Amino acid sequence: MIGRVAKVLSLMLALSMAVGCAAQKPAMIPAQDLSPKLADGRLSQKVDNFVIIMDGTASMDNPYKEFRKTDYEKNLVSLLNRTIPNMKLNGAIRTFGDISAWTDRQTALLYGMTQYTRAGMEPAIDKVKTSGNSPLETAIYAAGGDLKGLPGESALIIFSDGEDMSNAPVGAAVELKKIYGDKLCIYTVLIGDTAVGRKLLEKVANAGQCGFFTTGEDIASAAGMAGFVEKVFFGRKTEDAASRKVSITLNVKFDTNKSDVKPVYFDEIKKVADFMKKYPSTRAVIEGHTDSVGKVASNLVLSQRRADAIRKILVEKYGIDGSRLKAVGYGSKKPVASNKTAEGKKKNRRVEAKIDSGVKK
Repeated sequence: MIGRVAKVLSLMLALSMAVGCAAQKPAMIPAQDLSPKLADGRLSQKVDNFVIIMDGTASMDNPYKEFRKTDYEKNLVSLLNRTIPNMKLNGAIRTFGDISAWTDRQTALLYGMTQYTRAGMEPAIDKVKTSGNSPLETAIYAAGGDLKGLPGESALIIFSDGEDMSNAPVGAAVELKKIYGDKLCIYTVLIGDTAVGRKLLEKVANAGQCGFFTTGEDIASAAGMAGFVEKVFFGRKTEDAASRKVSITLNVKFDTNKSDVKPVYFDEIKKVADFMKKYPSTRAVIEGHTDSVGKVASNLVLSQRRADAIRKILVEKYGIDGSRLKAVGYGSKKPVASNKTAEGKKKNRRVEAKIDSGVKK
């Protein structure tokens, strides 16, 4: 009870100070309309669900670019909301800090999880208050619950100054990534200019593997935010390499009649993993092939075992979601060279990764 009374007194003091030295709020930034690009196919939706986490801690009351950080943050999230074009999405806004003087809650859901509408989300943005410490990790774990059971690909977008925090948010992001794998990408936006905040938010984004870090300043314009929204929510049909079918032949050699993959070939397999992490909407068929030596049935079994072995490494060593991978053995059915020469047979003993965009039409 004493703790809650102290929080109330602290809140009253903060309010009185805010009234005495209220900062001017930033002007609303006009939003760029991405609907034409979506309509004519230049953009293709890759995200089905998203959660925005907004920093509501005491440090967000500090000034930045002649405004309070919290006002700068709200202005950016509003611009983000007004830039997302009309499409089928599930959305949510979550905040963290000392949510209420009357409870010990450190995070709260202000909007969603629900079918996203621009009009529905906008009022929730202004509900963010500033008080207390910085339990970003609590909000990250809670966002994992917000996304639970939802089909498709998801994006977690974090706005914060990254201040007064331990390394716990990084650990939370790592744990969330383990749960959702390649179905989740994490993006962080720095509100402010401190080196410690930048370093922490860069680590959180890196833990998500397929997302990225940026600064509020970089997206505080119509064009800057449009570029951010395109990268988070869409794949570019005309520019994205993953919008085409890609075939990667792996230089992995097996001992005769064996399917064990030697560690010397792990870096070769990692090329496929890196490509699929860069383009999280992709899916791949791992194809195993043999030359014509031996019985047809035996070659089919052997090629399947080899394809399975590559798939297992992609999943267990490099963290690719197994639902994105299929292993198929073709035996000697699909030669790429003549089986009448030693060189041709060597070319036919191969494993290929046939990668498709997986982008929704």
